[in-house]
Amino acid sequence: MDMEAVVSIVIRKLTDLLIQESIIFNKAINEVEQVRISLRQMQNFPMDAEDKKEDDESVNKCVDDILPVVCKVEDAIEFESICPAENVCKDNGIHKEESNQVEPLRIRQLTSHRSSYQDEGLTMNQLNNNSSYSVDEEPDIIGFRKYIKKLVAMLTDLDYQGHRGISVLGKHGPGKTTFATAIYRSREVRGHFDCRAWVLASGNLTDVLLSTLEQIVNATVDKKSTKEELVEKIRTNLQEKRYLVVLDDLQEPSVWKELLDTFPDTKNGSRVMLTTSNDRVAFSADTRVDLHPLNQLNRKDTWELFLKKVCLTDNLQLSDEEISKLKKKIISRCKGLPLAIVVLGGLLSTKEVSYEVWLKVLEHPSWQLDSKQVQFSNILALSYNDLAFHLRPCFLYFRLFPKDYDIPLRRLLRLWLAEGFVKQTPGMTPEE
Repeated sequence: MDMEAVVSIVIRKLTDLLIQESIIFNKAINEVEQVRISLRQMQNFPMDAEDKKEDDESVNKCVDDILPVVCKVEDAIEFESICPAENVCKDNGIHKEESNQVEPLRIRQLTSHRSSYQDEGLTMNQLNNNSSYSVDEEPDIIGFRKYIKKLVAMLTDLDYQGHRGISVLGKHGPGKTTFATAIYRSREVRGHFDCRAWVLASGNLTDVLLSTLEQIVNATVDKKSTKEELVEKIRTNLQEKRYLVVLDDLQEPSVWKELLDTFPDTKNGSRVMLTTSNDRVAFSADTRVDLHPLNQLNRKDTWELFLKKVCLTDNLQLSDEEISKLKKKIISRCKGLPLAIVVLGGLLSTKEVSYEVWLKVLEHPSWQLDSKQVQFSNILALSYNDLAFHLRPCFLYFRLFPKDYDIPLRRLLRLWLAEGFVKQTPGMTPEE
């Protein structure tokens, strides 16, 4: 977890602790307040420190020094919050052993030294993220519409004489999953097939089979089942049904071959569709699969998708010359890749509509795209770093869940509350 997020959470917990301590006793309040003040000052450390760690050894050292101490403070606060009654008897204040962990002197030393690490750039307190953008419930199909219509017609045509397998091929970022999702959710497809299953296929074969079977029978399956048992149950349950199975992000040719052999070919219009960035997967079973490569979006579709994601129309309230320059740079930076367009649009939707502000984002080194996957990691990291620091722990918490896992919203909110990620607002419940 990055420094801003940790410091923000610890400050909030210290504030809560001060309220608790003031009700019970007054000793140690000054000590806790000093720590809180020091952490507040520490929040003025440049917000882009994490971005500069690789290039600036002094910044690297400062961040590495601060994080362990702040985490230690959080541990002490948690101890005090959990065992307040016991601590009252022992020390009439913060438990002596735990109060040593707070290390107010150490924090003040780090705070006093932070000025030596300051450089140009906005501080965390200058970060303003009042605006936000929403994720559409329906997938964006800009640039895909005619291809989606073509594949939907192919999937639902009982007289179609082509192969029962469909492979959607594309490198990282062209929108393979979005494309397949739009087809899978279409009204025509939902009404045509007796049974549908969407399976993340990047895991091992047994997990893929288990997920497939659970969706087919709409029930939990014994996880101790062998691969052979799972295959047999899948074949038995699909034998009399017209089915569609989508295998998303399939990367291993051997897994694809075994999976294709798992699904019965009863000549009743059943289909298997996969998405992959691996040419070997797409062509490994080419005698039984129709190949559909996804190309990059053209300039018109790139701009249309960008405007949709940035939540603006063509009227950007900028001069024609500024719009022309920004449009050219945006199209050049995104290279027709929907992932890059969506991330950039979402990022700029939180910014002031200003030529200088947008240009600064576009000139960031992370937007120097090439074909390497690592560049997408840089782009996503740039978007993450633009989050308000109190939202970052909430985002990082998703990492605790398995990939492609449906997370119950109520459960997620309760977990965030239990972790102390949510600040209590007067007149509102924590959930609100």
